[in-house]
Amino acid sequence: MRIFTDQNNKVYQFMGRLVDLFILNVLFILTSLPVVTIGASRVALATVSIKLHQGTNEFVVTTYLRAWLSNFGRGTALFGVNLIAGTLLLGAYRLLPLLPLLGYLISVVGILTALFIFIPASLYSFAYAAYCDDGFWPTLRACLLVTLIKWQNSLILVVGFVALVCLITFSFFGALLVGFGLITIGFSGLAVILAGIFRRSFQPFEGNRHQHQAKELQL
Repeated sequence: MRIFTDQNNKVYQFMGRLVDLFILNVLFILTSLPVVTIGASRVALATVSIKLHQGTNEFVVTTYLRAWLSNFGRGTALFGVNLIAGTLLLGAYRLLPLLPLLGYLISVVGILTALFIFIPASLYSFAYAAYCDDGFWPTLRACLLVTLIKWQNSLILVVGFVALVCLITFSFFGALLVGFGLITIGFSGLAVILAGIFRRSFQPFEGNRHQHQAKELQL
């Protein structure tokens, strides 16, 4: 029984981390239910995930809610960009078979433009907002630079997301497994794993990171 009460024990620490991930996952799901709050929830999730990845022992609920409130406007705006770009992508893709050659070419250009915005915004913008204290447009610019500079990481993330979607779409058992994982520690666990990749990717913006930490201390 000592392993469950000794705070220096590895099993105790592991169990404590699982509890933190479960609480974080529940918070993310509940605060994302209104849909329009998904952006703020993703920024808050990334904020806590970075701290967990660093090994800081902070109260998950307090840290999450503070980050959710302080980043609500920026997170919502970033979610809006993702939603608009995703809608453009879907609309252009659906129109392609119905258009003549000129329209087809215009739609292809629109798809490429939307991808140029959607991929950096969806991959990095919420984590960057949690990591650095930049404005809306500087955040999008930084995410675009990270996507291009760290193209290997970006490609791995895109391929992983596509593989996950394919697993859910074409395998009933896979869909059940992924669904169970997401409602337990899936979102939070994945966010903590990706936090290490994001920290290395955002190292060129360390100055903005220090500004963000100073702002957090003032809240």
